[in-house]
Amino acid sequence: MDRPEWNKLVKKAGTEDTIVFDSVSRMSRSADEGVETYFQLYEKGIQLVFLKELHINTEVYTQNMGDKIALTGTDEDEIFKGLNNYFRKLAERQIRIAFDQAEKEFTDL
Repeated sequence: MDRPEWNKLVKKAGTEDTIVFDSVSRMSRSADEGVETYFQLYEKGIQLVFLKELHINTEVYTQNMGDKIALTGTDEDEIFKGLNNYFRKLAERQIRIAFDQAEKEFTDL
């Protein structure tokens, strides 16, 4: 992640800015660094868009952080909370898978 132009971009980017990538591999070739940076930028309010992996855009992640199943005020809410938490974890896993795949492709080359 220590690339001069990338460092300039990240330093200038702020809340409500959007960084667009052709592919997740253009952000990082290391899964661990990519995932860490993804969440650091997300926490700073920077939107990330991946044209070839739309399912991991930060907008999609934000949607998955909300409750997919509305709570009803009944005992079943405990089940719904568990399912909503599962959906959040699944979104995080999808991000990890995309960065793992980019790292593998880089290593294979």
